[in-house]
Amino acid sequence: LKKQVCFLDEHLKYGFVGTYSRILESNGIIKEDNYDFLPKPIVEDGWELYGDVFEYAKYGPVTRTVSLCFRYSIIEPYLNYDGVGNDMVLQTILAKHSLFAKYSEPMTMYRQGGVSTDKKNFEKKTYYNEWYINNRLLQKKLFPQSCNWDENELNDIRCYLLLQKAIAARNWRTAVKCKQLLRTKAYRKKCYSKYLYGPISCIVLSFFIRF
Repeated sequence: LKKQVCFLDEHLKYGFVGTYSRILESNGIIKEDNYDFLPKPIVEDGWELYGDVFEYAKYGPVTRTVSLCFRYSIIEPYLNYDGVGNDMVLQTILAKHSLFAKYSEPMTMYRQGGVSTDKKNFEKKTYYNEWYINNRLLQKKLFPQSCNWDENELNDIRCYLLLQKAIAARNWRTAVKCKQLLRTKAYRKKCYSKYLYGPISCIVLSFFIRF
């Protein structure tokens, strides 16, 4: 934290910084993190200087939230909006108004398999989906020109998961209703290709889920 605060004090154009992390898996194994999708940075005194990362941040956090340190003054005008503290929206706001840098050594630990990262059951998938959708909607509200996400596609993310749950429970009536709520061609095609793939499923599901 001291390194991060000192960097921000000395580099006024930078509004948020992060560090590399290590991953603690649910089995207790620690591994290096590969969470890095930004372009090659300029390296200076142990810091990777990325600059303007807004076009990356709007698609997802540019650094692990556990490593994030930022200027409170940047987000203060947005605090009246519910959900500003969500990491995707938070880093979108920070990237919109400032530059980003990352300390080049791992200084934090990220626990894999937590509430939001364990997607092995429908309950946690639903939690993640709602988090993702709400983040996208708030991004669109705050920055409509830059984050003009397709609300029909966001709707289909939710409906597609409900469809999966209904089919897994063999609740065909609910599956039909969920299918009918799908609005985009991409998700209707995805539904068809995933669930009408074998002779038995084709016979059963094509009867209930018609296109």
